[in-house]
Amino acid sequence: MLGRLLVEELNPDLLSILKQPSVLEAFDGMDYLRQEWDAETHEQAAVDYCALFVLPKGVSPMAGAWLGVGEREPTGVHIQTVVSLIRARVDFPLPKSLAAAPPEHTGLLLFLGGQLACATDSELSQEAIPFLKATLCPWFHRFSEALANSTVSPFYSKVGQLLDDTYDEYLC
Repeated sequence: MLGRLLVEELNPDLLSILKQPSVLEAFDGMDYLRQEWDAETHEQAAVDYCALFVLPKGVSPMAGAWLGVGEREPTGVHIQTVVSLIRARVDFPLPKSLAAAPPEHTGLLLFLGGQLACATDSELSQEAIPFLKATLCPWFHRFSEALANSTVSPFYSKVGQLLDDTYDEYLC
């Protein structure tokens, strides 16, 4: 779900999911999500999304923007290779919002990791954490922390905090 928020502007479909009690609880019952969404609110949400994920001074969801120069850092080519290998072995249908996403897009990486984790084939599901570690570590913390510290929107700051909590608990 969090990965989807990195590839789609908030829309009625996403909002209906985010307003479900169990999901809303993860967002600490955020008033932003509970408010009445009129055309102006949707427009502001679109502006916030673009300011963060589309415009150059935002928080890029692309791995390449966060890869360092340390010798233990994966390269963009390494990430693309890992994604290509998984996609060649397993034909997970991609949602329309991810169909054109580059292989190093954070939303796509999280989606593929989630699909692996939920796979009915136990061998495949055991590949989820190694896949996420190979593609997200160690740059993911820098990305999620930057998103959490962004001042564009309290909603996306919370998304960054949730991603960072995921990083701390499950990944690197």
